[in-house]
Parts: sequence; C-alpha cells; structure tokens
Amino acid sequence: MNVTPETLAGMAGGAANIATGHPFDTVKVHMQHSPQGTFKNSMDCCRHIVRSNGVRGLYRGMAAPLLGGSLECGVNFGVFYGMNNYLQGSRKGKDMDASGLVISGIVSGTVLSFILAPTELVKCRMQAGAPPGHTPYSGPMDVIARILRHEGAYGAGMWRGLGGTLAREIPGNTVFFCVYEGMRTLLPRQPCRVNGQSVGVARTLEQAGYSIISGGVAGAVFWSMVLPIDGAKTRVQAALPGSVNDIGLWQHIRKVYRQAGARGLFAGLYPTVVRAFPANAVQWLVYEVTSFCYRLAYTCETCLTQPLHQCHHDECVVDSAKPNVYFFSSVGALCSFVSNLTCHVNYGSGIHLAELTEVIT
Repeated sequence: MNVTPETLAGMAGGAANIATGHPFDTVKVHMQHSPQGTFKNSMDCCRHIVRSNGVRGLYRGMAAPLLGGSLECGVNFGVFYGMNNYLQGSRKGKDMDASGLVISGIVSGTVLSFILAPTELVKCRMQAGAPPGHTPYSGPMDVIARILRHEGAYGAGMWRGLGGTLAREIPGNTVFFCVYEGMRTLLPRQPCRVNGQSVGVARTLEQAGYSIISGGVAGAVFWSMVLPIDGAKTRVQAALPGSVNDIGLWQHIRKVYRQAGARGLFAGLYPTVVRAFPANAVQWLVYEVTSFCYRLAYTCETCLTQPLHQCHHDECVVDSAKPNVYFFSSVGALCSFVSNLTCHVNYGSGIHLAELTEVIT
C-alpha cells in the first residue's frame, strides 16, 4: 500500500485544522474541566481566559497539538485511504462502498488513538494548568517531565486516557469519513481541466466550496456524536493520580449525568461545533488543494478528475521527481506559515524556517 501522498496531504490539512481551531478547543477544555456553574456560557469562559491570561491564553498549549494534529491527520488519512485501496483490490479507482468505509474507519481510528492519547494528555494538562499549590507549567516539555517523574511512562502515565481515546476515535472516525465521502457523492468532484484547458475560476471556487461544506459538516457531526466521551476522557487525563477525580471513563460519565443530566454531558457543545465546522472545513480544503497540487504534474487527464486515493492508472504512479516539486513546495509553504504563526503565538516573535534549519543542522 502506497499511502505516502495521502499521509503528507493529511499532515498539511492537520496543521491548518489546529491553527484554525485551537482557541475554541481551549474554551471547550476549560468548560469541561471546571466545576458545574463556573461559567455562564462559552463566551463567559472565553472572556475569563482573556482577562486572566490575555489573548495568548486562548493559544496556550498549542505546540503539542500542532505536532500531534499534523501526525494525527497524516496517519488518519494515510491509513484510512490506504486500507480502503487495499480492500478495493481490483476495484481501485471505483467509488468506495459502505463496508470498505466502515472497516477503514475502524482500522484508522485504532491506529490514530495511539498517537492522540499522549499528545492530548499533554494538551489537557497545559490547558487546565497546574493544580493549586504547584508551580505553573513552563511548557509542554515540563508537563511531560512531570508526568514521567510522578506517573511513569506506562499504565496511568503517558498512556492515561487511551481507553477513552479508542472509545471516541473508532466510532467517530468511521462516521467522519462516511459523512465526508457521502456528501462528496452528493456534491461530486469535477475536473479542473478539460482537454488540457482550465475550466476557470468559477469551477475551482465551486469545488473549494464543496470541500468546505462537506468537511465542515463531517467535523460537526463527529464532535456532536462523541462529545460526552471526549468530556469524560478530558477529566480522566486532567486528573492527578490519587485525586478525587482519578476514576475511570464510564464512572466520569455516570458522575456527570447524576450531577447535571444530559446537559452536563454535552457541556461545551456550542464552542465545540463552532470550532469543528471551520477547522475541519479548512482541513479538508487544504487536503484537497494539496493533493491536487500533487496531481498537477500527471499527464493522465482522467486522474485529475479523481480523488488522490482513487488514481489507479499505472502511468500515474509517481516515478519522477516532478510531482514532488509541486507537492513539497505546497507543503513547505504551509509549514513555513504555521511555524511562524506558532512562534508569534507562543514566543511573541517570528522565526524563519531557514533560521530554524540552521539551528537544527
């Protein structure tokens, strides 16, 4: 299975997702982790964060999810479409059937959980802040060091919340891809070139709009479905060993339901959905645009009308450096943008990619 194009395009989409949606995610985590009644609503929570820590507070802990989000989407898209191609066999290039979508979603959700669990643990601890009486966290590495020192690397250490992550990602990931591919059946991909000629700006914008709508809806449905599990997982990961909240996933769900009913289980739903639509819309748009840039060098006209994972002609297998020029140029431009954005948010100054490369080498 050659999943490299989907993996790298997914990484580009993942970086765009995190840069777009992290402030909303910070509000969601604060609402889920705080005692019931602390905030009137999501806007009240947002104002509290800004008053206490400034606008930077909304971006606290972004470094870890930025890395994790890129890996997450790269693995997710790569494994999902790679598995689907494997299941299709001789039918590769045809529309995906429901059974293939479900099996691929289960497999990719399982693999993805082992990446998400430790990165989301660091993010939750950073966003929730150090407990009273403890020195504030200085950054993601400080969080990791304290977890390893006090909780260990295994068991309830860096893998705290793995069960909850699996419970969220396996069904959620399946629905996520099924919704997107189902909507792209209703809003089909059309060729951007006909007989070697561009069809114009209108068709390009139309296809971009289809990606935005389909991706936004898929993300909103995903989070609306898994939010109760995600809330319980957040509490599991934010709890310190031996504390009153150091209980299991389903115990957290029952506890919240007894205290606040269904409304408590869906605390933070509004900012979550508000975040999910634009973040996933941008993610899928970047994925589609990046994968199209990869295909621009193909000589086969037919495969410019196909999703990247459905290209099935032997002559379109990447056997030269030319496609990689288009592809890696687009990925490099996005990574440079995200790198500078992250440095401005976390450190107040931009660091150029060339300077970073000099430091590393």
